[in-house]
Amino acid sequence: MKFGEYLVSKNVLNREQLKEALSMQVDNPDLKMGEIFVSLEYLDAPTLLQQIEKFVEETGAKLDQISEWLSQKEVDELIKKIQAES
Repeated sequence: MKFGEYLVSKNVLNREQLKEALSMQVDNPDLKMGEIFVSLEYLDAPTLLQQIEKFVEETGAKLDQISEWLSQKEVDELIKKIQAES
C-alpha cells in the first residue's frame, strides 16, 4: 500500500486531496509527498510524522521508503525515534 492510499484509508486525507497532491507532484517532481501535504495544509508536520510512524508500524514498510515523503533531516530524526522505541 502506498502512503497516500494509507492516509485515505485512515480518513486523514480524502481522495480529492490525494489527487491534488499527486497532481502537484507531477508538476513539481522535486517535491516530496510529505512536503506537498504540509504545503497544501492537509497535514501539519507533527501529524505527518505521526502518520508515517503508524504507516511503518502497520504496513511493515521499510524505513528507506520514507525518503520518498520527507527530507533527509526528517528521515534521520524519524529513524532515530523509531529505533529508540523498539
